[in-house]
Amino acid sequence: MTLMRILFVIILLHIVSSHAAFAQTAGCKDPAATNYDPGATINNGSCMYAPLTLTATSKAALGSTLNENSGMVFWNDKLWMHNDGGGAAAIYEVDTTTGQIFRTVALINAINIDWEDIAQDDSYLYIGDFGNNGTGNRTDLKIYRVAKAELADTTSVVADVISFSYPQQTIGAATVNKTDYDCEAMVVKDGNIYLFTKQWTSQGTALYEIPAKPGTYGASLLASYNVGGLITGADIDINRNMIILSGYNFPIPTRFIYLLYDFSGNAFFASNKRRITISGGAQTEGLAFRNPEYIYLANESSFLGPQRLEGINLTMVLSPYLSLLPFLLPPPGLQHLRLSGSVQAE
Repeated sequence: MTLMRILFVIILLHIVSSHAAFAQTAGCKDPAATNYDPGATINNGSCMYAPLTLTATSKAALGSTLNENSGMVFWNDKLWMHNDGGGAAAIYEVDTTTGQIFRTVALINAINIDWEDIAQDDSYLYIGDFGNNGTGNRTDLKIYRVAKAELADTTSVVADVISFSYPQQTIGAATVNKTDYDCEAMVVKDGNIYLFTKQWTSQGTALYEIPAKPGTYGASLLASYNVGGLITGADIDINRNMIILSGYNFPIPTRFIYLLYDFSGNAFFASNKRRITISGGAQTEGLAFRNPEYIYLANESSFLGPQRLEGINLTMVLSPYLSLLPFLLPPPGLQHLRLSGSVQAE
């Protein structure tokens, strides 16, 4: 090839790539949205959705040991749960069908001051001792990290400790349920822990980031969003780029879930944000993906009802989005979530 032809090819490739870059169109890419733009190639978080209410299906009663359950993940075909503050410093392996506790694993170097959520990645479970609604003045916020490999056949473990604080927090007069520095929800992604706070006064949530490894950190404030309620739990499906949040309106306890999906990096609130009302009274404190289209809800005992496990099928809600992601779906026979567990809906 002559020098002239080489130069021509280089110029042509530059023109084509430049045109492709400028041809990107920002808009709503979710076919389920009321403002879906089929010509959009970049999701700009503008999607809007018609109001939707779903009914949860009762799965199982939970025993008195879990009457104040507060966090839950699905791993190895079981649910792993814990109780709220004042309960045992332990996590419980629970059957998804009967609610029976198979095993109790004590964290022998931990104290349950106010455990509020549990999260996971491929290697660890993370238990958040970061509840702070009583006074709003806690300065001993912790997340306990437990290696999954150590949970294979044991009833006690020593946990790693991740300590953190909110640099913006000021310590003031104790006021119950008035703080912006309470937290009941977290997920783990790309080596970081993401905290979704429970803002009692504004009924919004702030997103903070800390490293998912032992140490002491100041949490980095990334974003905030007006969810119109109080966030009580979170889970993430890494493979499908989707986060789910649970919450309720206050003081009238109408519960809801938020689906955040099609985001880039940690820009969770720049993604599709779909709020769905959940019918029926319950104090939902924990939730977990079983697969992209099915979630579990865990309710603690309250005036709204006894402690129990529920399920919600999201197939009709998410099928338009998931249909756009065939490249993310594992081949038949190898389907899994986070390299463990089954994906069939119950």
